[in-house]
Amino acid sequence: MTALLAALWSRIGGWAATVLAGAGAVLALLAVGRRQGRVEAERQAVQDALQARERVDAASAEYRADGAAERLRAGRF
Repeated sequence: MTALLAALWSRIGGWAATVLAGAGAVLALLAVGRRQGRVEAERQAVQDALQARERVDAASAEYRADGAAERLRAGRF
């Protein structure tokens, strides 16, 4: 019985090792893809925040340039 199992395993062992190696490679590629996706999402979030800040700064500069802030403080708006 043991000899039969050993013979069976010797035939299946190579295939099993190949399948496990292939599955490991696929999982490694998925992990790399997820990490790259996370990095790209973080980069995009930072870029969006920067663009929003630039728009706020531009609007604030325009508000100060037209004297509206001074008129509000003086009560002449």
